[in-house]
Amino acid sequence: MAVTLVTVVNAVATASAGFEGTIVDVCARVSGGNTNCLVAIYHGALTAQSASWDVCGASPQAMTTAGEIGIGGTGGNLKVFQLLNPTAGKHVLRAYVSGTASNRTLAAYALTGVADSTPIGALVAQTGTTDNLSANVVSTANEIVIDAAFFAQAADVSALGIASVGPGQTETYNRRPLNNITFAALGSYQTGETSTRMSWDEDFGTLANWGHVAFNVVATAEGGASGKTSLMSLGMGT
Repeated sequence: MAVTLVTVVNAVATASAGFEGTIVDVCARVSGGNTNCLVAIYHGALTAQSASWDVCGASPQAMTTAGEIGIGGTGGNLKVFQLLNPTAGKHVLRAYVSGTASNRTLAAYALTGVADSTPIGALVAQTGTTDNLSANVVSTANEIVIDAAFFAQAADVSALGIASVGPGQTETYNRRPLNNITFAALGSYQTGETSTRMSWDEDFGTLANWGHVAFNVVATAEGGASGKTSLMSLGMGT
C-alpha cells in the first residue's frame, strides 16, 4: 500500500504575547480508516515542550518526540513529534512552547496508507550557513518524504532574499511571520524514491543560519497488518 497525501493545512504565522504566546493552534482533519497519519511542522524561537492532537476534546492525545535539532547564534530549534492512533475528524492541533516569543509558524498534513509501527523511517537533521542545503533520505517508491527548514540570524536576513524548493518537491509553505526579515519558515514533500533528495536554494545572505530536517513516512506493507496512525513533525526557528 502506498502513502497518500489527503489534505494539507498551509502554514499559519503568529506572533502572540502573554499566555497566548505559549501556544500555537491549527485546525486539521484526519479522515476515517485504519491507516491515517497527521503531520505538522512548527517553527519558532523557543523550544517546543509538547504537542497534542484533539486538544479541545474529552481525551487529548499527547505526541511523542521523534527528532530535534537546534542552530547556533539565534537559538532556533526544529523538533519532530509523532502520534499513533489519532482521533478521526476535524480537531485542534496545539504546540506548547517554553515561553512567549514572536515569529512562530505551524502547518499540518494528513496522509493515509501509513505503517502502524515506526511511521518515521530515516530522519536526517542538519544545520549550516551555506546558500544551498540538501539531504538524501533512504526511502521507497510507495512512501512520501517530508522536509522542513528555517533560516535565521541575529542581523537581518535579506529582505529581498528568496528560497526555492528543489526539483521534484511540492512546496507547501514559504513564510515570514508578520513580514519579519530575520526569519523564514519553509516546508515541502515529494513521492519517495530509493534515495530521495530534499533541497532548497536561497540567497538570504552569507551569515544566515539554517536548520533542516527530512524524513520518510513509512507505508503499510502490502497485505500486512495496519492500524490508524498519526505522525507529527514540529520544527522551530527564531
